[in-house]
Amino acid sequence: MQISSSTPSVWQQLRTRQINCQEALALLVNSQGILQREKLDSEVNSRFFRHFSNRQGLPPVIPLLLWRGCYYLGSPVKISAETIQTLSDRTLTEIKIIPVNSKSYRLWFHSQNLDPNRISSTPLMNPLTGEQEKEDICETTQLYLEKAVDQIARIRTLISGALRNRASDIHFEPMPEGLRVRYRIDGVLRNITTLPLELSRKVIVAIKVMSDIDIAESRRPQDGRIADKYIDDSSDDSQQEVGMDMRVST
Repeated sequence: MQISSSTPSVWQQLRTRQINCQEALALLVNSQGILQREKLDSEVNSRFFRHFSNRQGLPPVIPLLLWRGCYYLGSPVKISAETIQTLSDRTLTEIKIIPVNSKSYRLWFHSQNLDPNRISSTPLMNPLTGEQEKEDICETTQLYLEKAVDQIARIRTLISGALRNRASDIHFEPMPEGLRVRYRIDGVLRNITTLPLELSRKVIVAIKVMSDIDIAESRRPQDGRIADKYIDDSSDDSQQEVGMDMRVST
């Protein structure tokens, strides 16, 4: 979810003295360590990580605030004093660690490492353990849809989710409240998400355009195909693009 220009981020509110630092931190991370991702400011994120050309050696941290020469970083693990000093030396700032729960970190990490413009069957990996995650399909789909900026990206996001979870079909069903999306997994239709009503028509039109279906015809059934490529790294350690051909029926 993108913060609109009319809604200042927590960091912006802090900088304009609308709130103090403790209030800002409380708005970003609650007492259970749950992170409010939508309230983060991308500028804080980019300022922090520009100090590190290679992030591989970094501990699991989330830039929350930059205030009065101090970075407030969320982390789901205990970070050693030595590592904190290293971060301080690199950024030339003080470093303070704010505990966040592991789920919040994983969701933030996945939101930072996705490309909604490309279809991918790559399973989600837990950044804290390096092991494959058991995906919460609905939660992950919503997370990725927040990053999609147009209808094509939304459709590719939904196709990626279907591939990762080995769905045989994707159903788009107009409902009074919006466009319901369901995957058929192991023969069972599962509710995944409902796109807002204002996006329903746009997404359906985009699907028809992608599959070369007449967008003006809505009464009779039509068939089309979506030809695209997706990222697959299931065979070895390297990622490769694989051709994809999907049948589309109305």
